[in-house]
Amino acid sequence: MLEHIYATGNGSGVSLVDALTERCDGVSFWEWEQRMHTGWKLAKSLVAAGVLGASFMCGAWAAPVTYTFTATGPITGSLGGVPIGGPGELLTFTFVGDTANVLSFTSPLPGHEILEGTASVTVTNIGSGTTVASGTFLPADGIFVSIDNVNGGVGFGSAGAPPGTGGFPGNPAYPLGVPISPGDPNIGYDLKSNMTFSSPDALSCLGFPGSCIIPTALATTSGDLVLGAEGDVFSLVDNGTFTAVVSTVRTPEPATLGLLAFGLAGLGLLRRKPAE
Repeated sequence: MLEHIYATGNGSGVSLVDALTERCDGVSFWEWEQRMHTGWKLAKSLVAAGVLGASFMCGAWAAPVTYTFTATGPITGSLGGVPIGGPGELLTFTFVGDTANVLSFTSPLPGHEILEGTASVTVTNIGSGTTVASGTFLPADGIFVSIDNVNGGVGFGSAGAPPGTGGFPGNPAYPLGVPISPGDPNIGYDLKSNMTFSSPDALSCLGFPGSCIIPTALATTSGDLVLGAEGDVFSLVDNGTFTAVVSTVRTPEPATLGLLAFGLAGLGLLRRKPAE
C-alpha cells in the first residue's frame, strides 16, 4: 500500500523501495541509516573506554614532589666565588620534580632515581638567617636525586644518567649525600611519597663510593659551585637531612589525558545523535 501511494502521489512512478535504495553520493538510505547506528555505538564505546580507562589509570596521575637536603659545615666550598661551608652556615639543596619521572633500577643494586626536575642551592647564615649565596643549577650539571635501597643512602647527585646507560649511576653523593642505616625500616623507600631521613655524617664526595677526588665545578645561575676536597675519606659535613614532600594536588599524565580525550570525543558524537 505504501509503495502504491508513494508511486502515484509523487507522480514520478518511482516506487518507495526504489526511492529508499536510490544512492546519494554513492550511499543508499539504508546504508546511511546503518552508518548512523554504527556511529552511535562507536560514540558510546568511546565514552565508556575513556571513562573506564581513566579510572583504571588512577595510579598514573602524577604528583609534584619536592626533595630537600640540608647540611651544616664545616666543609670547604664556594658558590660564585663566595666562600661557603663555615660552621655557622646551613646548606640547602632543593630538587622539584614529579613522581611520574621516578625510575627504578636493580643493577648494580636495587634503588630509585629521578633525573627530571629543577634544582637549586641556598646557603644561609644560621645565626642571622640571611642568605650568603644561592643559585639554580643548570641542566648541564645533570642534577638528580637517588636512593640506595641496599646499603642505605639518599643523594643529591650530579652527572645523572638513566639506568642501563654508560653514564649510570653518575655522581650520587656530589654535591651531597645523606647516609641511611641499613637497618632503617624505610630503606626500601621509592622517592614517591613523603619521607624524612637524617644523619650526623652527611657527605660530599666526588668519586663515591670510592676515594674522593678533586671536586669539579657545577654551574649555577650565580656562578660555579665547588664543594668538598680531595682525600681518601669522605669530606664530611654535619647533621644532614633529607625530606620529601609530595603535593596533594595531582595532575594526569599524558596517557590519562589521552583516554579522557577519547571520552570527550564520544560525548561530542552523542550530542550530535539525531532524534529517532
